[in-house]
Amino acid sequence: MGILEKIKKTKPDSEAGASVDAGEKKPAGRKGSVAAPTAAPEKHAARGLAYRILLKPLLSEKATHGERHGAYIFMVAKTATKPEIAAAVQAVYGVKPQKVNTVSLEGKEVRFGRRTGRRKGWKKAVVFLPKGKSISIHAGV
Repeated sequence: MGILEKIKKTKPDSEAGASVDAGEKKPAGRKGSVAAPTAAPEKHAARGLAYRILLKPLLSEKATHGERHGAYIFMVAKTATKPEIAAAVQAVYGVKPQKVNTVSLEGKEVRFGRRTGRRKGWKKAVVFLPKGKSISIHAGV
């Protein structure tokens, strides 16, 4: 039994009682894992939803021309509504849109040799901002 006691490395009673209180429980989970917060802040939750609605800004010659007049074009989720798009733009860029127009576009028919197929359909949103307001969608391009 002398070998087992050396391997086991038992702690004295004074150290074991001092480290953990009787009423305190350790969080369940893996060793070294961090417990998830109980509730995410509403600001971050709304912003995360906004990035699911606004997929990406469209950068084309026509879209760039519209930016001079306060019209910004985005590719949005197919299920997004105009009020959701307006709220997403406000959450991401901090500017409330004046008007939102949407267009649902069919996917193009494409060919690979003799085989034909179709690209996915998508939805485009034209967001109009009030005069004097602008957003920076070219950052990081």
